Amino acid sequence: MMDRILIIDDEPQVLAGLRRAIGQHFDIDAVSCAGDALRRLTDGERYAAIVSDLSMTEIDGVALLERARQVAPSIPRILLTGHGDRSALMAAINRAGVTAFLQKPTPPSELLQVLQRAIRESAIALQ
Repeated sequence: MMDRILIIDDEPQVLAGLRRAIGQHFDIDAVSCAGDALRRLTDGERYAAIVSDLSMTEIDGVALLERARQVAPSIPRILLTGHGDRSALMAAINRAGVTAFLQKPTPPSELLQVLQRAIRESAIALQ
């Protein structure tokens, strides 16, 4: 059984690209709405990791991951951004407990490595 990953991004082409890039390694649950993502987490959906965009029209990615941390604290959270904003990085680490911060476009191999490492480290921490 493949690990399940929740990906949140309000750009359909990014979601499609991420699904193509890592879909052979993970079961991908891609959503474009922060409300849908939070609903899935509060409804008890099980994920090995969460990947979120930083800039979305509905909600800031750091705020989304901060809420995800409250609902599902043990799930690794990875933030994607098209900006090199250091203050957003620090806010994400401090408020949302972000595991990794990746620039868009991220090479699929790098995202895959980051996800695998985050899931492995999370499993070790839970033991």
